[in-house]
Amino acid sequence: MKPSKRTLWHIAAWALYLLYQEMEEFIREGWEDKDLAYFFSMSITRILIFYLFYSLIWPRFLQAGRWPLLLLLAPLGILLFPALRYAIEEVAYPALLGFGNYKDPTVASYLRDNLFWRALPITAASLIVYLLEQRWEAQRRHRELLKEKTASELAFLRSQLNPHFLFNTLSYLHTEAIRVSPALADTVLELSDMLRYSLHSARKERAPIDEEVRLVHNYLAIFEKRFKGRFFVQFTAQGQALSQKVEPLLLIPFFENAFKHGLTSDPERPARFRLKVEPGRMHFSSFNYIRAKEKDAAGGIGLENVKRRLELCYPGRYNLAIVENKDTFKVDLKLKL
Repeated sequence: MKPSKRTLWHIAAWALYLLYQEMEEFIREGWEDKDLAYFFSMSITRILIFYLFYSLIWPRFLQAGRWPLLLLLAPLGILLFPALRYAIEEVAYPALLGFGNYKDPTVASYLRDNLFWRALPITAASLIVYLLEQRWEAQRRHRELLKEKTASELAFLRSQLNPHFLFNTLSYLHTEAIRVSPALADTVLELSDMLRYSLHSARKERAPIDEEVRLVHNYLAIFEKRFKGRFFVQFTAQGQALSQKVEPLLLIPFFENAFKHGLTSDPERPARFRLKVEPGRMHFSSFNYIRAKEKDAAGGIGLENVKRRLELCYPGRYNLAIVENKDTFKVDLKLKL
């Protein structure tokens, strides 16, 4: 749901809810001059507590799984309701208007009336609204992602040779290359594996991380053979949870960008890539020097594509930092799988 549309829905819902509350009060007890002041205090307190939870507590602590802080802050947020109402109706109103709401209430009765009949329902309502909107937003992103993937796959297939013909041709070239150069044959096989994986993974929602790592190794192997001793790149993949799944072809654009714009021919300044995988988490980082003639164009379409895919596939679950200086280019990606 777009922010503007969400705002309109919230305004309409609050208007209907508050109107219903006051109409019910009017029918049951009638209307007095003081009721306008009470209507204001109750409305402002309900709205403040609702959005305290909706905009702050639920997104930052429930969504992020920060349970200790959530268990601490949620009760404090609920207790803020009677505190705010007391400050307005029993402190500000008597001083400014000459009247309050409650007549000598006990602490227990005041808390019971405001916590159980007002604070808890409005807190529950904020949670329900937040979860429903999160679900709708996830469904919207999923539909958008499927639409983009379908469009990308169609564009890819329309712009390529028939895949079966391509793989059969590569298989033939691999067989012929064995007679001439085993190293060349291995390169053809690595290229075939990369193309096959790229084509098949485009149809999947997630791919095992170890398959992504194997794709990177094949990619590096082709460059190493192509430049023969003039290609200096370090890549390490650590972790015991490489079987976890990730968005397909998520890492390879970082390598492509580094090799296109970065310096990879200096043994004293190699490009460095590091992948660390833990249960439920992935951390990828890279560092490379920029070639002199590429210093004005170190980023590219590939990285913009990655950013867009991260927004669609991992909303609120990733942190991507790209730092480009005069001579260096750094990437740091932290992802909740």
